[in-house]
Amino acid sequence: MELIVTNLVAAVIILASVGLMWWHLRVRREYRQTELPPKEYDFHRRQFRRRIQTSAMLGILGILIAASSIVEPPMVKVLFYVAMLGLTLWIVLLALADAFSSRMHFDRLRNDCLVERARLEIEARRLRAAAGNGKARGEPIRGADNDSN
Repeated sequence: MELIVTNLVAAVIILASVGLMWWHLRVRREYRQTELPPKEYDFHRRQFRRRIQTSAMLGILGILIAASSIVEPPMVKVLFYVAMLGLTLWIVLLALADAFSSRMHFDRLRNDCLVERARLEIEARRLRAAAGNGKARGEPIRGADNDSN
């Protein structure tokens, strides 16, 4: 029973790995078909490398899990477990690096949008002021107040 469960878990991990690699390749193909600024292209290229590497290592981890159930000598079994632990830690580190990189990238994009919005708002105020005889829309015009008697 233990062998069946171990191999089932290994198979699920391997299938997830293959599915993730297929997904990453599909997304990469979509980005290659669009014109992207150099910074954006570089971000997606690096993201693809991190994610495809992580997905491939998940597949290797699944293979090691399946193979560990047939290994007999205790020292070899320990080496398998140490390799699986090291691989798992590397996967976690890559995932954290990917999360950090994505956060920094999207924070930069958000800041760029905020700067552009502020610039456009200033330009809109300037244009409204020029079109309204020097008064921005919504500002009261002096001398036009009927209640000042």
